[in-house]
Amino acid sequence: MSDDEILRLRICDLRLRIPGTELESRIETFYGELAAKGISVKPLCYLGEEWFCPEGCATIAMPFYLAHPRLKKLEEKMMMEVEGGTESWCLRLLRHEMGHVLNHAYLLEKDKKWRKLFGSPSL
Repeated sequence: MSDDEILRLRICDLRLRIPGTELESRIETFYGELAAKGISVKPLCYLGEEWFCPEGCATIAMPFYLAHPRLKKLEEKMMMEVEGGTESWCLRLLRHEMGHVLNHAYLLEKDKKWRKLFGSPSL
């Protein structure tokens, strides 16, 4: 398919999945890191439009383009980079989003010490 043909597709029509992609092993590495640190919360990772952690859920959305090499190339062509496109970058972003998961799960932003350290979440 040409770039234009791909860009006309809806995301759901791409039939993307995490199993069998490089994301699968990156998520397993991430889960291993959590276990090694004694963190029992294991967020569900799914494909979305961008890196995101919805409030009230122990989930992490990962950009759909990371699930296919052709889409990664198109993303790089159009955006000049592939956010989370390397193993180390992907793991850093998963760890970052995990901070949001823990914040949401344990309502850390309500803690005075947390707000003093990280600032008000409303700003």
